[in-house]
Amino acid sequence: MQSNLARVVGAGAWPPKRWHLLVLIRRLELLAGEIDVLLCDHTGEISATLDRRVMQAFSKAICEGSVLLLSEVVAVPALRGSSRPRLLISSRSVKQVFTVGEASESAEL
Repeated sequence: MQSNLARVVGAGAWPPKRWHLLVLIRRLELLAGEIDVLLCDHTGEISATLDRRVMQAFSKAICEGSVLLLSEVVAVPALRGSSRPRLLISSRSVKQVFTVGEASESAEL
């Protein structure tokens, strides 16, 4: 079974489901004490909230342009009138982070 952002959005958010995804961080912002990110893959975009422990565990790697390998990440209904689900990313869900520098080094090999 494929897991991509189009399937997450198309599946709806109720009941909450868990997904395995490979996503790019397009935007990262600190809003009202929460870490808000816009994630994308080849099928679309979705908003997400990062748990503070993710930033503590991967402080130098989590930035715009980084790629996250996520396992068992939860999609929940969005708040404030949006019809799109939102991902809640815990430190347990982040299996690996690929930084922009790592991609550049691999391309040079």
